[in-house]
Amino acid sequence: MGDHRGERKALVPKELPPEAAQHLLMQIKAQASTEFGSIQQHQGTLARAQEPQDHAWALRVMAEELRHGYQMVHLLTSADWSPVTDTKAADMVEEILSMQTGSHVLAAFNLEYDSFGDSIAFAAFIDRVGKYQLTMQKVNAYAPMAASMPPMLPGSRDVRRRTRRADEREVRPQGHGQP
Repeated sequence: MGDHRGERKALVPKELPPEAAQHLLMQIKAQASTEFGSIQQHQGTLARAQEPQDHAWALRVMAEELRHGYQMVHLLTSADWSPVTDTKAADMVEEILSMQTGSHVLAAFNLEYDSFGDSIAFAAFIDRVGKYQLTMQKVNAYAPMAASMPPMLPGSRDVRRRTRRADEREVRPQGHGQP
């Protein structure tokens, strides 16, 4: 992509230009933060799910986000980041896992959900943006990051499909029959 189109992808962080490696590390940490932040947001609405299917849907979203977060943690722990940072991988992971709503990297993941409808709105909008972001990362110059994206995308499609179903139930006025 860009000036480096056609070049071999880096297999380890030290193969990247220093500035690119710094940006990559920030990206991975931010992505991990969003995945775990999303779990925290959805967890707060589980008790508000009106239907067992909605409860199961929220748990499915949380499971997908956990898998995605684990993929980012794997990127942090399976490579030598010492050319990029003095922080040990275990400390980076601890920092990410200790974040709570209000301290995540991206503001969208620092919001408390007020209702189960917030979970639906998340999946309809924020997760849709995430789909495009993940698709763009498939061409990342760091091979392990690029390779970690395709497994994340089927989960995003499933979340969007389930969101449409939940959204239909959430917006249907009470007592007005089936759509």
